[in-house]
Amino acid sequence: MTDQITEGVRISTPPSKSEAVSRPRRLFPLSVKLLLTILVFLAVSITFFLAVPLFQTTADLYLAFAVLIFWALCIYGIVSYFFIHPLHVILRWFKESRVDAFKHVSPAPIQSSDEIGNIAQEMSAAISALWQAGEHERELLQLKSDTITLIEHQLRTALTQLKWSLETVQVPAEVSTAVIRITGTVQDIINAARIGEGTFGYVFSEIDLLPVVEKMIAALKPRADSRGVKIVYEHAPEVPHVLADADRVSIALSNVLSNAIEYTPKDGTVTVSVTLADEFVDITIKDTGIGMSQEDLSNLFSKMHRGRIAMKMRPDGSGLGLYVAKNILNEHGAEVMVKSEEGRGTQFSVRIHKVLGA
Repeated sequence: MTDQITEGVRISTPPSKSEAVSRPRRLFPLSVKLLLTILVFLAVSITFFLAVPLFQTTADLYLAFAVLIFWALCIYGIVSYFFIHPLHVILRWFKESRVDAFKHVSPAPIQSSDEIGNIAQEMSAAISALWQAGEHERELLQLKSDTITLIEHQLRTALTQLKWSLETVQVPAEVSTAVIRITGTVQDIINAARIGEGTFGYVFSEIDLLPVVEKMIAALKPRADSRGVKIVYEHAPEVPHVLADADRVSIALSNVLSNAIEYTPKDGTVTVSVTLADEFVDITIKDTGIGMSQEDLSNLFSKMHRGRIAMKMRPDGSGLGLYVAKNILNEHGAEVMVKSEEGRGTQFSVRIHKVLGA
């Protein structure tokens, strides 16, 4: 059974077969219609004005005036029928199709053999092409989502199990470091993909940031120790609660702290501080690392971007950690400030509103 293709209708078949069909037709241009309308108008008007001397009384003049109004209405009707009405029909058809996201598109409503008819047919063909492109994009997005799901459930699980196994046996430090880096990269890929899909969910609640920061530091301290980097932790005696997703905030801050450790040379220092500023809570991560140029600083949170100096120091980075961090912090309404100078280090400051009354 073959698909029946109606003129101007988009059908659900593979893109190579789905198309809007328009029959070739001889063009009867609008200019010809308009010219004929003007000629008829001039002919009738000349005939009418030649007959004006025949009107002698006031009643005759009223009659002439009525005839002129009637003729003007006729001209308006002709112009409206051939020009205005078809455009309104096409506009209404296009709006209805757009509201339905071009899922159900009826045939082009105008089948005339002039420019307006051709516009309707070309719009129908354009809608069909647009729908096909959208279908292809949706297929690619679904394939991407399925791939990320596979990575999340298979590769990440395997890496986690490998990481746990390595903790129970004696292996070279390089092996453990490599596994940790691969695990982090895989997690960054998953998080970045979920953010792009809009499926990176959040559960907000009133949280105490200090335990979140302390747990993050404890998790990354072994890596800092292995690199000879000292972590200094400072915080205010009491820190009010903030409205946040603790897990997501931990991911964002961990990505920033991890970068600070990775790009700080041996015997360097990374300082993590939690302080108060009016109605805000500030988390600052400052390092004595390689720093960044102003050009790299302006592209810092771009997806897959890596600074020139950072690439030399660590060629295997993903360029996704700070992209993920910035998106998470944006969802929290946090303000992110970065200061950096080549060879002297970088300072990240995250400012989050504290809970009112806290």
